[in-house]
Amino acid sequence: GGISLEEFKEHLSHSHLFTSNNREQIHVLSKNQEMLKLVFEFLDADCSGTIDYDDWRVGIELLNKHLGAKDKVKDPRELFEFIDRDNSGCVDYKEFSKMIDSL
Repeated sequence: GGISLEEFKEHLSHSHLFTSNNREQIHVLSKNQEMLKLVFEFLDADCSGTIDYDDWRVGIELLNKHLGAKDKVKDPRELFEFIDRDNSGCVDYKEFSKMIDSL
């Protein structure tokens, strides 16, 4: 079972979760580990070392306030579930970084 990395990336290129502008921003972010760590720490509102859905939702709400209508995250839950690849309900930095790098 499962899909290959190439099939996964192909799925992302057609995914309704990301606009082309979001993908460009994510690509830039993935190349800057210091900035990626800062984003993770920002999203980890309770400083637990993981991002749970409550942390994620609050972070996305703040982010959406600064994005244009076409770039807003429309379904934070769906995007969180997409990033939480092991379905643990929490995303640690390694999982977060790995997902960003794969986009």
